[in-house]
Amino acid sequence: MTTPLPELAETSHQPAILAETPVAASLEWDLRPQADPAALWVLLAALDVEHMVIGLGAPLLDAVRATVPGYRAFARLSRGRYTMPATPHALWTLVLGDSPSAVFERCEQLKPRLGEHLALVQATNLFSYRQGRDLTGYRDGSANPKGAAAQLAAFVNEGQALPEGSSFALVQRWLHFRDRFQSLPRASRDHVVGRDIESDEELDSAPPAAHIRRTEQESFTPEGFIYRRSMPWGDGRRHGLQFIAFMSDLGKVERMLNRMIGAEDHIADARPSARPGAPRCAVVANPPTSPIATAATLVWASARRSEAVNKGTPAGCELNGSSDRGASDGT
Repeated sequence: MTTPLPELAETSHQPAILAETPVAASLEWDLRPQADPAALWVLLAALDVEHMVIGLGAPLLDAVRATVPGYRAFARLSRGRYTMPATPHALWTLVLGDSPSAVFERCEQLKPRLGEHLALVQATNLFSYRQGRDLTGYRDGSANPKGAAAQLAAFVNEGQALPEGSSFALVQRWLHFRDRFQSLPRASRDHVVGRDIESDEELDSAPPAAHIRRTEQESFTPEGFIYRRSMPWGDGRRHGLQFIAFMSDLGKVERMLNRMIGAEDHIADARPSARPGAPRCAVVANPPTSPIATAATLVWASARRSEAVNKGTPAGCELNGSSDRGASDGT
């Protein structure tokens, strides 16, 4: 038997998803051997999400036997020389702040709260570069929807199986081989991306393999608009882009990634291989053994609707089995 939550003020989504900040930290957590998944489930529902996005990964959802309509763990993609291995974790948190100090302190406060059940296995510091550009100099997220369109792209909408305000997130860590890319002529670099580096205008002459041609959101059927929150990471030795995208349906990004590796039409994205034998960037998990880190998470709605929720669980997650494993809620 489950215990209903009391009436609480209704909000539609985790507010930090749409918050733009100059610095952040992407934290990936694994379940400890002694973890109590049901207790963790309740603990997560009580966390303050004003400055943080919380995403539930497949290992945690499996541990509590949650059924989430529309969610599926990222499956490894491979075609020819292109591989995107799956690197799932139990929990993903994106901690935001206006300064490195604020982000660091929030991360330090979070670790003891989750430490009984979760081990922090990857922490990636993120920062803003040249007003929204990636470290190759091109503006990231130029095609991001704005205003109401952003909310339609990022969040589950009325009529879907999950409560409005829920979202799915895909997170990838890309390593830039910047010197290799910069050695190309300016015109070649522009054609790899499909945009002019200075004006950010799309190039009519961009080839089919250009990055923007592979990922044009309006070119999919149905259209695949997502909301991107990508940020650079790294230092003078290793650096790249943490690709973060929120969406109402994981099918959007799955179609995009399949097109990028050429599975759809045998034309692969030029951006990961701007020069034969010398890829410009690859996604990394645990360098140097794995070239890619990719995981999909459920980012639940922050509304708690008493008529549709049970104690201690994210909205829309049905738990199978005995009630002592946790119960359904909408944090």
